[in-house]
Amino acid sequence: VSPGAWVLPVQLKALAQAIAGRLEAQGWAVCDNVLSVGQVIAVRKELKVMEEHYTAGEIWVGKEADAGTTLSRRDVRGDQVLWLDEQALAATAFVKDGERRACSFTHLSTVLACIDRLVMVELARVSALLRRVRERSAAMCAVYPGGGARFAKHIDNTAEDGRRLTLLCYLNPNWKPSHGGALRLFPPNSSPVDVLPHCGRLAMFLSKTVAHEVMPTLAPRHSFTLWYYDALERAEAVAAAHTRDSSGMTTAAQQCARDLIRDILAGAAAEGDTGVPASSEGVEALRLRVALMPAAALGIVAAVMGLPSAQALRDTVSVMTVDKLAELRQAIANMGLTHQPAV
Repeated sequence: VSPGAWVLPVQLKALAQAIAGRLEAQGWAVCDNVLSVGQVIAVRKELKVMEEHYTAGEIWVGKEADAGTTLSRRDVRGDQVLWLDEQALAATAFVKDGERRACSFTHLSTVLACIDRLVMVELARVSALLRRVRERSAAMCAVYPGGGARFAKHIDNTAEDGRRLTLLCYLNPNWKPSHGGALRLFPPNSSPVDVLPHCGRLAMFLSKTVAHEVMPTLAPRHSFTLWYYDALERAEAVAAAHTRDSSGMTTAAQQCARDLIRDILAGAAAEGDTGVPASSEGVEALRLRVALMPAAALGIVAAVMGLPSAQALRDTVSVMTVDKLAELRQAIANMGLTHQPAV
């Protein structure tokens, strides 16, 4: 496969015009056969070398880009992911278990460059929605292993983190409807749409408005995802992150806060019986736990929940009822469960 032979600039211009109209009208677009089967196989071959480096996908829980935490929940998100930034894409070897192994991402890099031109040049030129798109995330390569692996319904950007467009490229030769794994889109004011992960297909949607989920997958499902940033919103998110990072927050406090959020979200199903069930006993255990937590950790949890301070969180928990605990769990679940690219 010649990595330079796929989409010509004139084709990108025409494609961008069609995509822009669909994004404006419905918030999503699908483009078929953007990659040939041969190109998909070439990219898959490059990624196969890195299979041992894939790790469990995580979800982000939080109302703001600089206030939240990541959790691993297989019942919510069942994929394995590998993040590849520009430095990683340029690598020619890596070390695993003391052994040096060759790698190359020539085909993937070429595909990414063409997609970047499509979005950041051609689409930014013709779409008012994307006129301030200047950069994107690292590529998130993902594998759903089958066995019913899924990703629960969520919206990617609920925290003003800068993501404007979510774009997926599917790498699955011979995908069949019986394999499941559809991307189900929930456009505002419209019926749900199922998009199967067919070979060479691009699917894209607005990151802030289109809820979506990955339906249970019954065969290994390969793809990569890119998030394209609105320059102004992204700059504000980065500034907020720098402010957070300079605040002296300790790793111990972050872990303590993460554990509490995880256990509230998990309820009685948390590993090790550390969950917070929606019962009178669960409420009492939560009150005691919060009373003993350090202020720094409580401050993180308070920010995630939209409360002004650690003391406000203590006050809220001190009068919490079983019903309010159930409402809190649902509120956390609705915050936007996804992996948030680092700012």
